[in-house]
Amino acid sequence: MNVPGLTLSLLMMSCAVVQNANAQGLISGDILANEINKTVNDVGWSFIQNEYNKVRYQETKTDGEILVQEISDKISERMKEVNSALTSLKSAVESDKLSSDDVPQDCCIDGMYQLNFRFRTDVSLEMFCYSKPSYVTGNNFKYISNNVMDVMKTNLNKKSLQFQYISLKSGLYFNYPATLLTDCESYDPRFRPFYASTTKSKPRDVVVALELSASMRGDKFVKAKQATFTVMETLSIHDRFGIVVFNNKAYTKDGCYENQLVPLTQTTKDSLQKFLNSLEGDSSANYTEAVQKAFVYFKTSTDGENRDQILLFVSDGSNDGGDPLEVIRDENQQLNNRVVIHTFGIGTGLTGVDKELLKNMTEQTLNDNSYGYIKRGKFVLVTDLTYLREAMGTFYDDSNIPITGIPTYTMPYKDFFTNESIITACLPFAFNGVFEGVVCADVLLSELVAEILYLKQGEFSYAFVMDGEERTLVHPLIPDPRDVIAKEQDIINIYNFETSGDVHEVIRSMKMKVFFLMHAYDISLFY
Repeated sequence: MNVPGLTLSLLMMSCAVVQNANAQGLISGDILANEINKTVNDVGWSFIQNEYNKVRYQETKTDGEILVQEISDKISERMKEVNSALTSLKSAVESDKLSSDDVPQDCCIDGMYQLNFRFRTDVSLEMFCYSKPSYVTGNNFKYISNNVMDVMKTNLNKKSLQFQYISLKSGLYFNYPATLLTDCESYDPRFRPFYASTTKSKPRDVVVALELSASMRGDKFVKAKQATFTVMETLSIHDRFGIVVFNNKAYTKDGCYENQLVPLTQTTKDSLQKFLNSLEGDSSANYTEAVQKAFVYFKTSTDGENRDQILLFVSDGSNDGGDPLEVIRDENQQLNNRVVIHTFGIGTGLTGVDKELLKNMTEQTLNDNSYGYIKRGKFVLVTDLTYLREAMGTFYDDSNIPITGIPTYTMPYKDFFTNESIITACLPFAFNGVFEGVVCADVLLSELVAEILYLKQGEFSYAFVMDGEERTLVHPLIPDPRDVIAKEQDIINIYNFETSGDVHEVIRSMKMKVFFLMHAYDISLFY
């Protein structure tokens, strides 16, 4: 319809009616009606109405199975695009092998950036930036070249992708597109879940045994606590964690934390941090008590034989109670020697005897291989406490990291810039067969599962999306991923939302696929 033409017609008609009315001294309703009818016919309203009257309403019933398959195919196609983008980036980095000596834009210094709606912040699509934590020193760094950036540029054709980044095992970090980042001095990608989750092939049970003797008072214990908090940050919701503090006795937090490991949700993290912050050093150090208490956690862990079980033992030396090597032998042999022990000697006061004992604990020198292969850990001497966080935060053995072509995905979390929910996909890469770091891309959840968000929950129908680790991405009982006000959800296992007896079989069948979508049109399917 041409609106200006309609306005002109009505104006001409109005003038004619007014002129006629002035001539007769009054306005005739019949004349006005006739003029309006003429105008309506002139603009084609009668024709349009007649065509509309020919249309007959036909009720159609949605085929739930077809709809599910269509939406599932679209989500799967986007997942393939993410995989393809990461594979291309991985290949580019492995071919490039950090070939450039040119220092790129510093992510910690503001540059010539422009507001970009896609990223909801100021960026430059024409360059990448880099950062490194303050304790990563040296001046012989090599950097990625523009050949790698060209691949990241091309990857932006995938609509669901946000920022892409490359994290090296040295602590160096590259971000594309370039933007101003915060907390650059302390940010270490190796401590982030997206990096740490790529370094493991199965879930972890991690126990930190932290000395709390009188000699640990002050900066030693402060730095040891900070390092412990860093270890907690590297773990995912599928990992489990426990803390043992010890002087002449060994202690754990009371309640449900006392004898069992817990998944690290925000609630459990806050509780454990509060516990550590309430403590002060006193008395001497009894290694035997500490090791004994730590193994209580491992022995009560469910499905422990299918998990990596790791003890991180932190001390400034001077064991004052029994032989911990005997306890390690007796306890770990009951678990087929599956527990790996890493020890961290901190400060400058350790004697040769102290160092030797901590080293022997990692090698489990009294253990017998006939009970199971002994997985030797590492002893790290940290004389400069600044490096304790790095030493403990990278406790995993990167020499055994599988260089797989299957991406790992984080659980959903709030993006710093958009404040929407995103997930991060990563692939490990290697130089000459040796693990060197990870390539990653943020994926906007609302773009990944866009069709699901337009489905309305009905009386007998609703939709949810989960992944192969039973993590719920979309569900009526959790906030919409586009909700910028809602808080992060750290309890997202699908069984927290689907509780009927029959749903276990449904979820089991869903987990046989790469990505999972379910739309229930009959609530009896679950209940």
